[in-house]
Amino acid sequence: MFIDNLKSRGYLPHFDRTGYVHTIRISEFDVVPPTLRQASTKNPYGSCHLRDPDVAKTVVASLKYQHQQNLIDLFAFIVMPNHIHFLARFNESISKVVSSLKSFTGREINSILGRSGAFWQREYFDRWIATEDEFRLAKSYIELNPVRAGLCDSAEEWPYSSAFTSIDDL
Repeated sequence: MFIDNLKSRGYLPHFDRTGYVHTIRISEFDVVPPTLRQASTKNPYGSCHLRDPDVAKTVVASLKYQHQQNLIDLFAFIVMPNHIHFLARFNESISKVVSSLKSFTGREINSILGRSGAFWQREYFDRWIATEDEFRLAKSYIELNPVRAGLCDSAEEWPYSSAFTSIDDL
């Protein structure tokens, strides 16, 4: 039934159907996936350009724009030092929304940093949220990400997240 909605532009298949809630993770271009990390890898966590407040604000503003334009109904988000997570209902094609987000923010961030080339990894990770329990767990996972990483003591302290800034205030 849903097999028609499976898309792949590379290595990861994506369930791309409007009206469904998904979590999305997009990583910076040089982050090494945990399954490929080895002791010899110099910096598996990448450049961490998203630590820059202007860069993080660019991502938040783009998510806000997509929410305000009704491309997504944004429920939770986090901008971490080397990746972003967000939980949303997609009112447009997931691949189009993510492509637009990556394209716009990549250009803006490269301009801020005075660099060129790819900013985001080609692929993104998405997960369909099927139940209320999965929704609650996904929202908590996203908002508690900086706490688990040891970057702050409470989710509300991380300035580039829905735990810090209400979606309604975006």
